[in-house]
Amino acid sequence: TGELLCPADISVWHDELGAPYVDGWWNGQWLGAPSVSLTHDRHGCLAALVPAGRVGVDAERLDRLQQPELVAGSFSAYEQQALDGVLGEQRGELILRTWCAKEAAAKYLGCGLQGAPERFEVLFGDDWTFATVNVAGSAEQAPAQISVALEVQGDLLIALAGAELDYQEFGVTNG
Repeated sequence: TGELLCPADISVWHDELGAPYVDGWWNGQWLGAPSVSLTHDRHGCLAALVPAGRVGVDAERLDRLQQPELVAGSFSAYEQQALDGVLGEQRGELILRTWCAKEAAAKYLGCGLQGAPERFEVLFGDDWTFATVNVAGSAEQAPAQISVALEVQGDLLIALAGAELDYQEFGVTNG
């Protein structure tokens, strides 16, 4: 637009379900507000923004899960069966990948997990690098399949959801 926005012109709010959104006096006047998704822990914060559409991001430290079986207990029968053939350190990472994919998909939909992670079922690919999250239907949400890219950067596992995204453009690579 050629116009300059100051940081004070940009507000980040949360809707009734806790999903963040960007707004400001400029929204709709010069351009539309981007979609945003946030994740954080005690070490930092990660934001994903897209100019239009939806986005969901989650990130977890690879060493975060102290008792992975407690998390796996909230998975669907299909997900638990997929985990049965995986042992050791790989099992812990697969549990974390599954959880992050669910979180990113729930944020993409703008509803969050709402204490019901079983509503989101991860369909695994051969190499667990990319996953598709199949969202079970409910009164509020129609069934959907959401693509989630998963990448390890250092000690951080990042999940990025958005069917319309070009993952290369956003720095997420296959590997």
